[in-house]
Amino acid sequence: MEGIRAAARYADSLRAAILRIKFSGWQAVAEPLSDYLWQVWQRDPLPVDILMPVPSDKARLRARGYNQSALLARGLARRIGKPVWEEALERTRPTARQVELTSVQRWQNINEAFRCRDGSVLGKAILLVDDICTTGATLEACAAALRAGGARAVWGIALARTALPPLDRGDALLPDADDAGEFPDVP
Repeated sequence: MEGIRAAARYADSLRAAILRIKFSGWQAVAEPLSDYLWQVWQRDPLPVDILMPVPSDKARLRARGYNQSALLARGLARRIGKPVWEEALERTRPTARQVELTSVQRWQNINEAFRCRDGSVLGKAILLVDDICTTGATLEACAAALRAGGARAVWGIALARTALPPLDRGDALLPDADDAGEFPDVP
């Protein structure tokens, strides 16, 4: 993965809004939340061809009725004039909720949980869109599947980033945003 960017720290009112979109059916909040992604984009646009939301687990998608990452991707896409591809990447199996796992367990849980459905990503530069980035495991697993499918480059953008101590994987998680100061609290 070329890099992962996040709009803000997962805290306070942003945390409340994300929880509402994920667990209380507040789909309408996705549009104003995608403004935060737009602000990140405006500061430093990325050389991508398409946006792609992180796919939801099929059971979670049925229960929720929508993919919150897809809602965010559509909101950002309207602002930057790029297409959103929601069908090219899929989950191959159900996974445990990442929030319940340690850093190492997150990487194990999500490893090889995604695949490209076809060769449509061949030569494409892709921006993966997710709601929350903690360890980067989900975005990295998606990126690995996209690379295996022929993607030229893969970036990640998340609405929020949790603050974590250094990872036990030993590598830099956010090469373009190491400093916590780049993740402001949202009032």
